[in-house]
Amino acid sequence: IRGSAKLEDFYRDLAGRLADKGWLELYFLECGPQLLAALLGIRFGSSITAMKTSYDEQYRPHSPGNVMLLEVVRRAFGLEDIERIDAMSWAPYHEHWDVHYCEYYHLYVYPSSWRSTLIGRWPRAMRGWGRKQMWLRRLLKR
Repeated sequence: IRGSAKLEDFYRDLAGRLADKGWLELYFLECGPQLLAALLGIRFGSSITAMKTSYDEQYRPHSPGNVMLLEVVRRAFGLEDIERIDAMSWAPYHEHWDVHYCEYYHLYVYPSSWRSTLIGRWPRAMRGWGRKQMWLRRLLKR
């Protein structure tokens, strides 16, 4: 995050807004004075969403991100009002956790006009149809 001023501003603003609403959850994994990993979470209702995990690359062989997530799960398990932990995305390290993958869906709403149909609805429908046609995909690869 520190490599990009835009990302820094984004996460600072996000954390501030979440804190104002009482939804911000920050978790830190430390060993003595050394910060090994951190997790930015959102607590909303009976769920915790793990938005962003970060760790010190120096400790990568020890999987500090996984250890951090384990501690979040342990803490949540002790809280009676938490029913769900959402990892927000799928990453290869989630295989260690037997994470259940849920598909996300996009909803597109177009005004009822010929222009929106021609520019929006038809092209999106054709792309969706084209992705399912193996013969077309093979043809386009050539």
